[in-house]
Amino acid sequence: MKKSRVFLGVAMLAAGVTGCRLADKIAAKAEAITEKPALSGDYIMPFSVTIGGQKTIKKSSICSAIEKPVADNAEIVVGAKTNDTVILNIYPCDSDAKIARGAKCAIILIKKGQKSATLDQTASKKKLSSGTYLMNATANDKTARVMFKVK
Repeated sequence: MKKSRVFLGVAMLAAGVTGCRLADKIAAKAEAITEKPALSGDYIMPFSVTIGGQKTIKKSSICSAIEKPVADNAEIVVGAKTNDTVILNIYPCDSDAKIARGAKCAIILIKKGQKSATLDQTASKKKLSSGTYLMNATANDKTARVMFKVK
């Protein structure tokens, strides 16, 4: 569609003109763009993640969760199909998955061609203490968010 026709359609739409095919098409496109996907309160994972052999369950509109606490050396398996490095950022959080301002994250890298790592393989070489965490697993420009507890 040429720019001048789009501008004319937008102008007609702004002026309240209806019944014009061009204005109606632009109105429909604008409505489609502003619609939000129906998530019904459930977070949709872009790829699977397991921690300590446990699959995620739906937690909220912002993340999934691992139901039972895991060991501080539990295996993390990321189901993304990629040959790139997978980055895991792990933040301490509360039971609502809220991260405190200034919280330090632990970083774990899953190397190219591998699908898993363990929670004790942080870049800082420090183990995670017991508590609740929110993990962002990034692969293929997509992020899976998982909340879990360490025993």
